[in-house]
Amino acid sequence: MRGGLLLETTDAELRKDLAVNVLGGFWCARAFLRQMLEMPSPRGVVVTIGSIMAELPAARQAEYCASKAAVGQMHECLRWELRARRDARHLRSLLVLPYAVRTQMIEGAALLGEGDEPCHRRFAWIGLLLPPLQPNAVARRVVRAVEAGEERIYIPWVVGWMPAILNLLPAPMRDAVLAVCGAADGTHGFRGCAPPRA
Repeated sequence: MRGGLLLETTDAELRKDLAVNVLGGFWCARAFLRQMLEMPSPRGVVVTIGSIMAELPAARQAEYCASKAAVGQMHECLRWELRARRDARHLRSLLVLPYAVRTQMIEGAALLGEGDEPCHRRFAWIGLLLPPLQPNAVARRVVRAVEAGEERIYIPWVVGWMPAILNLLPAPMRDAVLAVCGAADGTHGFRGCAPPRA
């Protein structure tokens, strides 16, 4: 995730990001499914890690949001393909759509609420209600979802309501809510984890 403006992202950067996020998801799913289907009695769960950002816009995140939307749609198509196969009736799939996970990938972003800029301070308040997630908490929730046979989870569950509610609002009201939630400045101060440009 680079956190760059769409018009400033080079074609090479865009191809690399989409190859990692989209093609990587396709290749992993195919590789594991082929192995699972070769077993005498195929069973298991294909877990796809998406993001709530697949359903919400954010400035400086076009390639990330688009790639996570592509991965989510690939997962939904895979669910239907598995349902149509008799030899896959014990194979399941799980789509995981987390909110911001506190990793190096989002280091420095305003949404962490750590900084002196006005947008950072606003996120400190938002973070009291919806703090960035810890990776180990996300992992535990995914394991519980696999064990419970769930097919789609939002982490935390409340973020799953956001896209549906926002889509019901008139555009100006939707934009106002998204602006408060960081669509314009949530990545302010973001350093990203992609290698620096040469």
